[in-house]
Amino acid sequence: MSFINSVKITILVPDEVDEQGKIKEGTSVAEYTVPSNLKVVGEVTKNSLGYPNMATISFYNLNDDFKNYLSSRSTRLKLEGGLKEQEVEFFNSTIINVIPTRVGLDNISTVYLGDNQRSWDNARFSKAYQGTHNIKDILQEVALSSPEVNSVNFERCPEFESKNLKVKNVSYGDASRNILSRLLKIKDVNLVYTIEGDELIFADANGLFQNESEIIINNPSQIIGIPSTDIVFTDITTQFNPAINIYQTLTIESQFFNYTQGNFFFVDNRELYKDFAGQRRVRQVTHKFDTKGGDWFTTIKASKE
Repeated sequence: MSFINSVKITILVPDEVDEQGKIKEGTSVAEYTVPSNLKVVGEVTKNSLGYPNMATISFYNLNDDFKNYLSSRSTRLKLEGGLKEQEVEFFNSTIINVIPTRVGLDNISTVYLGDNQRSWDNARFSKAYQGTHNIKDILQEVALSSPEVNSVNFERCPEFESKNLKVKNVSYGDASRNILSRLLKIKDVNLVYTIEGDELIFADANGLFQNESEIIINNPSQIIGIPSTDIVFTDITTQFNPAINIYQTLTIESQFFNYTQGNFFFVDNRELYKDFAGQRRVRQVTHKFDTKGGDWFTTIKASKE
C-alpha cells in the first residue's frame, strides 16, 4: 500500500447528552468536515505504556461556526489518514479542552483530546465480593464503571485467560482507574490496557499477537533518521503511516542490513543498523502531521518482549 500525506478531520457534534456528558441513545450526531485548505498541525499518541491515548490538534483561522462546533459538549474529533486505496481511521476521541491563542496574524484553536479521559478520571467503583471470584470478571466490572466504556476486550489475553486466576472475599471502593491499577499488580495477572473509543482493551504484557497485522521495514527509505535502542525498547521513525497501531508486530527484515554501497563517498550502514533486525511488539505510536508543508512522520516504540 502507498501512503500519501493527507488527513481528513471530522467534528462530531451530538444533539443531546445526559448529565454525565454521555450521548443519549438514539441521539443524532452531526458531522462537519474541516476544510482541507486550512492549516492544521497535529500529534496523536496511542500507547499501552500508560493511559490515556492522547492528541493535540491546532487549527489555524477557523471560522466562528467551526469554533462553536468544537466548544459543544461531548464533541468528538475523528481523524482519518490518507491511503491511495482507502482512508484509515486512526483516532476518534472526545475533546477535553480548547485553548484559543493568537500568533501574528493567525488565530489558533488548539484542541486537546483523550480517549474517554474525562469520564475515566471521574469513574468510581464500589463493591464487596463474598466467596471466590474470577479476576477477569472483576476487571470487566471495573472497566465498565466508566460511562463511556461500553465494551471490554480480552482477545489479546491468551496467557492471562489460561491461568483462570481467582480472588476470595475482597472489596473495593475507590476511583476505577486506581482499582484497575491494583488489580493489574496482582501476582501472575501481567496485563496492560488501553482505551480505544468506547472499548477498554486488555492485553498480555508480553509476547507477540499472531492475529495482529505486521509492519514490515525492508527498505532504508522507510526510515527517517537513525533508530535508537536500549535494553528494552527500540525507537524508530518512519514515513507517515496512520495504519500503524499498538499491539501490532514490527518486523525489521535482516536483509535490510546486508546491502553494500560501493561508492567511496557513501558509508556502509550494516554495522550501524544490525542490532535492529527481528520482530518486536509495538508499545507506543505517535503520528505527526502538518497540512501546510511541515513534517509528516510516525514514531514507533517497540520491544522484543
